[in-house]
Amino acid sequence: MRKILIVLILFAATVACLHSQSQDSIIVVENGRSYKIYDNSKEKVKGEFGAVIGTPGVVNVVMAAHTGGFLFKFSGGFLGSGTYGAQFEVGYKFYEEDETYHGFGLGIGHSVLTTNDDDGYYRYPNSKRHVWDYAAISYLLNTRGLYINLGLSHGQGSYPSPQLLFQIGYVFQIR
Repeated sequence: MRKILIVLILFAATVACLHSQSQDSIIVVENGRSYKIYDNSKEKVKGEFGAVIGTPGVVNVVMAAHTGGFLFKFSGGFLGSGTYGAQFEVGYKFYEEDETYHGFGLGIGHSVLTTNDDDGYYRYPNSKRHVWDYAAISYLLNTRGLYINLGLSHGQGSYPSPQLLFQIGYVFQIR
């Protein structure tokens, strides 16, 4: 059931990508001359919504609100009682043009991953629980919906510090 849900989420994100990330504009033609009177690609990003793979919950939903050059982002996922996580991040966009922005963020998060240490598969009773509470700094990129977040975390739990964080997937830009 979980695999079907994951496939449906990723399929919905792909369909949204094909439909929404076009450069919409209105062009008026008058006496053989064309005038562009509206160009959606020039509007600033107001928010984001999508799905990514990576930290903190393996398969995550991402939601963000943008105001001025700042963004407030939540990402999290739940793959059952043994694998889940959540992360909150405050970021600053240092470059934004057309359908692309670059930024950096500071965040906090909690991640739990339950695995079998012998072969990495999730099952009971031979499972081991790995917990990671962290603070992080990260680089953010969203270009036409392709979302990449790379970061470094420092924290406590089952892993030594620092740990590499990443997210990659489709995150729709709300304009």
